Amino acid sequence: MNRTMDPRAGITVSILLLFILFAVFTLSVVARPAGAQEMVVAYGNDPLSVDPRIVFTTTGESLIQHVYETLVGQDEKGKLVPKLAVSWRQISPTVLEFKLRPNVKFHNGEPFTGESVKYTLESMVAPDTKSPKRAFLAEIDHVKVVDNLTVHLVTKRPTRALLRTLTYYGAIMPAKASRELGDKMASTAYGTGPYRVVEYVPGQRFVIQAADAYWGPAPKIKKITYRLVPEDGTRVALLEAGQAAMVNNLPVDMIRASRAAPTPAWTQRLQRGPSTWASIPTAALWQTRGYARP
Repeated sequence: MNRTMDPRAGITVSILLLFILFAVFTLSVVARPAGAQEMVVAYGNDPLSVDPRIVFTTTGESLIQHVYETLVGQDEKGKLVPKLAVSWRQISPTVLEFKLRPNVKFHNGEPFTGESVKYTLESMVAPDTKSPKRAFLAEIDHVKVVDNLTVHLVTKRPTRALLRTLTYYGAIMPAKASRELGDKMASTAYGTGPYRVVEYVPGQRFVIQAADAYWGPAPKIKKITYRLVPEDGTRVALLEAGQAAMVNNLPVDMIRASRAAPTPAWTQRLQRGPSTWASIPTAALWQTRGYARP
């Protein structure tokens, strides 16, 4: 039987490849934090919103990935792995079934259920949505809640790319809180991830702290403060003065200068989707992001 590839799948793959290429050229420099329970990061970009439906920049996604989670994720080798969904299967050409992780709560205490998935994905593809991610999820017709821990994602036509696309653009939100808060979700983040937002002051700082009731491995670093510093030279100065353990998006000449500075610093790229992070070392970094490494 001959199979034809959905042309939208090719578009999606091409765009994801562009994200990866961008990540390769986005270097970060790190100073070893010596087992610190807290870490300060001098970050070059303000996410502008903490609503995962709205955030659409590489740097913004890098921040909210600490707080929100998708149904399916990717490991360091790009293999699909369970996140908020424990399993999935294609039960017909246009119906993808997800079995959801039990006993998960959002940071505001609201339980994670099939209604959370339905609300989030349908709000992103609604005709009046403000989400710039709608084009990537346009094949979704609707989400049927079978029970609290089972959903059927129904597409308009067969598509191969959607499952992997959901690892990037399907961060799940609490339905009740999102409906009640509306546009205020741009400054209020209630995810299910390993970190919860304790403070977001646009243009100044974004502070996250380990979530007490997280369903997965507890992060090694308990609190991370992102100082939002757009000036490259200022971020380097903070690193060299020991006031920041990590900086991002440095020009090549500043990377060379930082390596020559008395403060030990180096670069090591770690890719996970469209973001690039440096190692502190790598195993510790993965655990700060809520992933266990052997």
